[in-house]
Formats: sequence, structure tokens, C-alpha cells
Amino acid sequence: MELKNLAFSYKQKKIFEKLSISMAEKGIVYQIKGLNGRGKTTLIKLISGLIKPRSGIIEDLGFNNKCLCLDDLGLIDYISLEENIRQFSSLSNSQFISMNNLIADFGLNEYLKVKVKKLSLGTKKKASLLLSLMQDCDLYVFDEPLNGLDSHSISKFIDEITKLIQRGKTIIVISHNMEVFLPNVKAKSIQL
Repeated sequence: MELKNLAFSYKQKKIFEKLSISMAEKGIVYQIKGLNGRGKTTLIKLISGLIKPRSGIIEDLGFNNKCLCLDDLGLIDYISLEENIRQFSSLSNSQFISMNNLIADFGLNEYLKVKVKKLSLGTKKKASLLLSLMQDCDLYVFDEPLNGLDSHSISKFIDEITKLIQRGKTIIVISHNMEVFLPNVKAKSIQL
């Protein structure tokens, strides 16, 4: 991923002006850091193609499949967790890896028949992470993946990220706690 001279504004507020970042190395975690309001989530949306820059270039550099997990979760509230998983898998072009182990590891079996609107924030977060992790992508993008997770789920998430890195996958993550949860993984920090 190569970002060259990106410019982006919300209304009259400039978020980026001539921002250039290289994230070309594969099999690594890139941590995006910065104070609140500095454009971390905006940068992830730009990288993922959800929004377009005012000017500048974003080159994928071989990251054909991208999995995105934003903090707003992306789950459908009025259907069950199981139906969300089924809907998501029918819409996705990615090849899915075995999800039964992930469902069990994140403690979601007992919630499969429950409507998403009745789930706690932490359970919704685990479900959202599951939908990203069960895909086989070149690039995984996570916005504050630890928010709302209990210590067991954090440990399981760390295990899954470590496995992805070992398989040569690239991770971009916004997190204020990277040093805590990925001490043994090659990581580069990007300050906004």
C-alpha cells in the first residue's frame, strides 16, 4: 500500500494535506497512531476505498483482497448473529476459512440464534472481528479492535493476528494498546 500526496477534507476542515505513507512490506503489522480527531479512521476508510481523497494516489501494490473491520461493527441489528454470518458469507467474494473454531474460540456459539440488537457491545465486537478473520485476505484493516473485548477475547484475537502474520498477511490497525497485545510480532508505527 503506497499513499502519495493525499489530501482530504470534511467540509472546510483539512484532515490531510500532502500525506505520503509507504506500507509496502507484507507480513507485518502497521499501527496507525495519533490523537483523537487526527484522521486515523479517515485514513483507514481511504485505504479501504470507502471514501475518495480530494487529491493524491493510493496504490494497492498487490493487496487485492482487503478485509475491513471498522469500529461501527457493520452488523445487521434485526437478524440473528447466525443470519449475519450467512448473509456476510453470501455477499463476500473472499474465500472463507473454517469459522467453527473461531466461533467457539470467541465464545459465540450461545449467541448464534440471538438478534444482534440484543447482544452486548463486547459480543457485537467479537462477531464483527469474526466476520473479518474468517476471510482469507491479503490485507486486514482493524479500527480499535480491542474496544469492548474481555481478556479472553483479546488473547484469542492476538492468536489469530499472529497466525495471519505467520502466513504472510499484512495488518493495518488503529489501536492505543498495540505494545500490550502484539509484543512478539514485527510491527511498524505510523504517527498522524
